[in-house]
Amino acid sequence: MRIYLCGGGSGNQISPAFQDFANSIDQEKPILYIPLAMDKSKYNDCYKWFKAELKTVNLTYFEMVQSSEELSNKNLSKYSAIYIGGGNTFRLLSELKKYNILNNLRNYDGIIFGGSAGAIIFGKDIKHCELEEYNSIRLKDTTGLNYLQDYAILCHLNNKNLEKNKDYLEKYSRKNKLIYLPEEDVILLTENEIIMFGEKDYIICKEGKIECHKPKDFKEKIVK
Repeated sequence: MRIYLCGGGSGNQISPAFQDFANSIDQEKPILYIPLAMDKSKYNDCYKWFKAELKTVNLTYFEMVQSSEELSNKNLSKYSAIYIGGGNTFRLLSELKKYNILNNLRNYDGIIFGGSAGAIIFGKDIKHCELEEYNSIRLKDTTGLNYLQDYAILCHLNNKNLEKNKDYLEKYSRKNKLIYLPEEDVILLTENEIIMFGEKDYIICKEGKIECHKPKDFKEKIVK
């Protein structure tokens, strides 16, 4: 298992982590790109965007699925990595809850990169995404994959977003734990370690408190 959880930045913003991702994969096998968080009308643009992102780390070999049904029929072991892109987190989780896909992802013993919505689904729950996103599909079961010590994940941290969401986060964190990532930071989870790539401070919301921390102290703050 090797899972990258990105705060929402582009390949240039997260260069060290994205290069580490590129160096970790078997380039003889394709990457599987999952754009299901986006509206289908944007899939052509998604394809072009992902192709350009991979070019920044000299990768070219990938396939893109266009439906949850298509994804459910894929043999994931044939891919060097799975990249789950951003968009509407409620839409993404809803699509991945179909056809037993979440269990397929849990059983995939490979490399996964999740960007924004693709990272948030690896937290304990996604209900907090109502801060920034409209749950147009009225998803009721907002339980995530819970790969990060019972923390929920929120992305695109900056001063404006933090100020706007502060009251909600304080209330939410009285009963829940949440990590708020800036676009430039990436969490890496493996069987043996938890580290963070990046230089910008991230936020932990816990016990009604909002606290700012340095990336170098990530494991110390999370694993307690």
